[in-house]
Amino acid sequence: VDIKNIFSNCLKLLAEIYHNEKNINGQETARFLREVNLTSFELDESEETNKYSEVLKSFTSNSDHELVHYVTEIAHLLPWYQANMGGRIDENLKKQMIMTELVGPHSIVKSSKYEIGIFLQFPNVDYPARRHPAEETFFTLSGKSFWKLENDDEVEKRVGEYIHHPSMSSHSNRTTDSHLIASWRWSGDISLESYNNCK
Repeated sequence: VDIKNIFSNCLKLLAEIYHNEKNINGQETARFLREVNLTSFELDESEETNKYSEVLKSFTSNSDHELVHYVTEIAHLLPWYQANMGGRIDENLKKQMIMTELVGPHSIVKSSKYEIGIFLQFPNVDYPARRHPAEETFFTLSGKSFWKLENDDEVEKRVGEYIHHPSMSSHSNRTTDSHLIASWRWSGDISLESYNNCK
């Protein structure tokens, strides 16, 4: 298996997703992804990564999205972890949300301006309202979910749909009988210092 080529294809598909978002920051993210140089690229297999990759695979068997197929193929080599957001997520909740960061300050592809990755939320999980300085867009790859932005009505999102959150906007989401697999991007101030849960 050509790991570098598969990872490169993941970046190309993410670039296509965020170019089609029709948002200036999404298009800048797409431009960055298209210009990534993978000459020093390497991935290391680990026991922790394997544990979470098997969880991911259990949810992806019915997904038709090409990006999910590529990610699943190299899932055992990607750095999966619980979504604890710098210790700000409840202990029980974070066990039901796993993610891998492909681009970011400490990621496979280094960037201080962008964070881009894959997020998995288990079925029947409420992720309470939070806000952060980074502008954020999710793109649904598998499953369905329900999202609320500020005081807007809750909306259902399915495969192929975007969920956009402006900087410092309050937003929450939940799953019911289905899981959620989504790509996400952060643009702007991607630090976690001002990430907070809304009361």
